[in-house]
Amino acid sequence: MSKVVKIAAVIAGVLAFLILVVPLFLSPTVSLKKDIEIKAPDSLVYALVSDFNRFNEWSPWYEMEPGAATSIAGEPGQVGHKYSWEGDKVGSGTMEITRVAPDSAVDILLYFREEPKPARADWKLTPYGNGVRATWYFSSEMGYPFGRIMGLMMEKFLGPDYEKGLRNLKRVAEKEAGQM
Repeated sequence: MSKVVKIAAVIAGVLAFLILVVPLFLSPTVSLKKDIEIKAPDSLVYALVSDFNRFNEWSPWYEMEPGAATSIAGEPGQVGHKYSWEGDKVGSGTMEITRVAPDSAVDILLYFREEPKPARADWKLTPYGNGVRATWYFSSEMGYPFGRIMGLMMEKFLGPDYEKGLRNLKRVAEKEAGQM
C-alpha cells in the first residue's frame, strides 16, 4: 500500500470517527433563550406575539425577505392560529399556537418543511418594573449525526435573529404604549 493511500485511509477514519462517533455524545436537543425588558403593558406585548397578523411588524425574518409569501389562518391569540411562509432566503414552514395563557405565555409549534420534526418557539411574559420581561425560547430535536453537529452552532445561527426580533418587538410595543 502506498504512503498516499495510507494517509488517505487515516484521514477517512478520523473523519468517520468525527462524523459518526462524536455526535453520539452531543445532546439530541438544542435550545435557545433570549429576553428583553419592554416598557409596555403585558397585554400589549402579548397581543403582538399572539397575533400573527402583527408578526411582520417586528419579525427579523420579514425584514430579511419582505417579499416572502405568507398566509395567516385561525383566530388571533387562540390555539390553532397559524402563520405560514415561503421564500428564497427564509425557507418555508408554518407556526401554530398550541397553548395560550393570556398576557403571560404563548406556546408555538414550528414546522419547517425541510425538517421531519417540529420545533418550539415559546413566549413567556413576566411583569418587570413598569413593564414586562419578554422571554423567547427555541427548542428542537436534532437528528443524528449532522443535526447534532449543527446544534452546536444554533446560538450563532439563530441567536442574532432572536435578539433583533426582540429589539424590534420592544420598539413597536414601546412606541404603541406611548400612543395609548
